[in-house]
Amino acid sequence: MGWDTLTVVEASGLRYVVASYAGVGWFLAAGAFLTVGAGFGVLARLFVASGRYHRRQVGLVAVAASFPTVATAVRILGAGPVPGFDFSPYAFVVEAVVLFWALFGFDLLDLPPVGRAALFEQLSDPVFVLDATDRLVDGNGAARAVIGDGIVGRRLTTVAPAVADAVDTAAGPGDADGRTSAEIVLEVDGVDRHYDLRVEPLSAGYGRAGRLCLLNDVTERIARERTLAELASGTRRLVDAGDPAAVWRAAVEVARETANVTFVGGWVRTDDLDDGGFDHVAGEDALSPADLDVGSVAADGGHCAPVVIDGRDAPADLDAVLLAPVGDRGLLVIGDEGRGLDNAAVRVADILATNLDVSLARVTRERELARQNARLEEFSAVLSHDLRNPLSVATGYVEALRSREGVAAERELDHVAGALDRIETIIGGVLTLVGDADLDRRPMALRAVAASAWETTRTDDATIEYVGDDVVIEADRDWLRQALENLFRNAVEHGEADVVRVGATDAGFFVEDDGVGLPTAVEDDLFEQGVSGAGGTGIGMAVVRRVADVHGWEVAAADPTPDRGARFVFET
Repeated sequence: MGWDTLTVVEASGLRYVVASYAGVGWFLAAGAFLTVGAGFGVLARLFVASGRYHRRQVGLVAVAASFPTVATAVRILGAGPVPGFDFSPYAFVVEAVVLFWALFGFDLLDLPPVGRAALFEQLSDPVFVLDATDRLVDGNGAARAVIGDGIVGRRLTTVAPAVADAVDTAAGPGDADGRTSAEIVLEVDGVDRHYDLRVEPLSAGYGRAGRLCLLNDVTERIARERTLAELASGTRRLVDAGDPAAVWRAAVEVARETANVTFVGGWVRTDDLDDGGFDHVAGEDALSPADLDVGSVAADGGHCAPVVIDGRDAPADLDAVLLAPVGDRGLLVIGDEGRGLDNAAVRVADILATNLDVSLARVTRERELARQNARLEEFSAVLSHDLRNPLSVATGYVEALRSREGVAAERELDHVAGALDRIETIIGGVLTLVGDADLDRRPMALRAVAASAWETTRTDDATIEYVGDDVVIEADRDWLRQALENLFRNAVEHGEADVVRVGATDAGFFVEDDGVGLPTAVEDDLFEQGVSGAGGTGIGMAVVRRVADVHGWEVAAADPTPDRGARFVFET
């Protein structure tokens, strides 16, 4: 039993038993006190490591535990005021009161631990704790979704080998605090998710106790980075495109690739309200802006963010449609079947539409500069070559007149007058070719302009006829008149025409003659500057094309027929 003797003692009317310890008893008592002392050592370490608020709680727990410890020691040593009396039951009552104060007086079991547990459980990123042997000690809901349920107490290598391998891979020297990190890919619900794994050692103050593992889901970030890289590559494709149509086609392809959608169409703005104000230029055309209530999205000018609208009633049978304004140039119509369009698709469309607008402006500016350079080159060629010849002729005849005193000079004067007329014609053509197209467009009757042009053109004995009804066209009168003058002059001087006809077509008007027709050698590049039949300046037909271009018209030479010579058709 560990006692040497048991003695019955009577004091103050009470009888109680007093035990005297033998060797075994003292051994057991010493072991118990050593265990209690170790417990006080743990409390002391916790007291030092805790903050001010929790240090008071730890101190009260230590004080509470000291009462029964001291009472028991006093009884064993027989040092109490009443010999042999055991104060331990009363000490346990005092301990209970102090522990109650420590637990409830300082909210040890109240909101802080509950709030911490709720926060841990509701974290969106997976978090789990491993002990020193890599057994799972705890994990939140997100961790259970990745690793599986029923994980506590099991080894990580058993329930999630891929995660265990990643943790071992991340294990290393780490930073100054032992933290390590690595990027891993895990399959969750059949989909690969990218995680940034962080492993942090846990210590209870007396050595390594385990590891805290945090998986930060970076799948969306990586997807955004990949999308931005694809947009950067796509922007280079827009830059490399050489004309507006090619830029639109490249933008449609980039939208399909980066937004991962099934429907993309490009539409440019027009002034034709019968077609809804838009013309298809690239991609799918089953759904046009005219089929949708574009509202403020199609407003002119400024930047307007893309707008997602319901597309289930659209002809293309789409679940959602995204309208991305390309400045005031047009719209990108983006849609998808089977799923909606998320914020990522909206961001892609917004960036792409902005890049498309900038690229179109660049291409337009480059093409305009190229046209201006070409016109300057034409101007330089005319000044350096074509004008020099008639001037030399005029100068030669003037010198001849000066050397023939008293001789009639009518023939020489006629040559001089012809050469000077030719110079005037060339100068007028050059100014048209290189001048800015500052048009004063107004509605006007075609016959009135044609009659005015006929009167100021040297037509010899040729006549003009008007075919069918007159037509009203919108044009700059001076520019249109110059084009008609060049056509009339070519018909009479080069085509040897007796009759020139002017009339209306369903899409515009025509000018034709009954002359010899166009030379075969110039049919393919008739409207190029410098191309001419015998004795021509090479400017007249280039002027005609220039007038058509600045008005936005199309001009072409029709195929000859047995009953007519040349025929030029304008589509206005």
